[in-house]
Amino acid sequence: MKLKLRNTALVGSLGALMFTGLTAGASASASSSPVPAEKGTLAAAGSIDTGISAGSSRYTRFTGTGTGPFNYRIWDARNPSKTLGLLTGTVQQTEVLNYKRNTFKHRVTIKVTTASGTLKGGGSANMKLNCGTGCSTGGAKSGALKKGKATVFEFTVTSGGTKTVNLRPQPTMKITGGGVTGPASGDGLAAVRCDSTYKNMGRGCVFPGVQPVFSLSRTDPEVNENATHVYDAQRKIAGAPGLQTPLHKVSTAQGKKNRSKMCPTGPAHPRPQGKECDEYPFASTKEGGNPANGSTRLISKDDNQKAGNRLKLWYKDNRVIVDDPFWVSIK
Repeated sequence: MKLKLRNTALVGSLGALMFTGLTAGASASASSSPVPAEKGTLAAAGSIDTGISAGSSRYTRFTGTGTGPFNYRIWDARNPSKTLGLLTGTVQQTEVLNYKRNTFKHRVTIKVTTASGTLKGGGSANMKLNCGTGCSTGGAKSGALKKGKATVFEFTVTSGGTKTVNLRPQPTMKITGGGVTGPASGDGLAAVRCDSTYKNMGRGCVFPGVQPVFSLSRTDPEVNENATHVYDAQRKIAGAPGLQTPLHKVSTAQGKKNRSKMCPTGPAHPRPQGKECDEYPFASTKEGGNPANGSTRLISKDDNQKAGNRLKLWYKDNRVIVDDPFWVSIK
């Protein structure tokens, strides 16, 4: 089952972000309950599910947090309805990504609020974080689970190589106590994408399901002409690209082709001194390069170049790569 969560706009460390739907990834599915462990007449299993199918989640382009219920139960294998020991509480998973590093932190915090029966004294836990081929998590972590205590298991996830890959680290653990060792597992957070597209920045990772928002202001003296043009164009062009429907990044080569269609050069297209042709939707997007559904305007050369440089830097800082959707907000 493909998972999806919708929410409202969020604000991240690198500017505004529009949260328009996170998916777990085409191959991800809601985690099923682990197969119970049995020892003699005892059976045990638990859940640490905090994925986007359970509890509550919050994301920016570079941070993700999911909170859900924790439960671990020991029962009589001859009478499954008879609970012998119980641990319950909350579990929280967090990931803090870095837009110019190939490593990020994944933290799992379990707080036990109820401990009863054969688990009244708690238990000991050994947790692993599985992230599939092409990444590493630094091995298993151990900790004690006791009533009233928050236990933290922190992993460093490393995405190697140069290819663009999607990762979805998922925790599994074994809990020992009450005379038996049993499994507990849960769904992970939303998919993380790591890429090496921007060579001068190195490898970096984002939550691609969070669609970022590029912002300009009509009161900013450095880019007010460009901002005003975009503001007017969004309200004139069919579909209000960037405002009501997202734009999508294209390659540098395609961007040059788009620009030549919207702002051709040469003797037949003279420019007043100090002026440049500005186009919207941006030439660097799939929606650009269409004179029948686009807008051009002569604006200050300095203004146009500063706005263009801001967009290029913003692409890098948010690791917006080919086909990524994004939005444009003009104040």
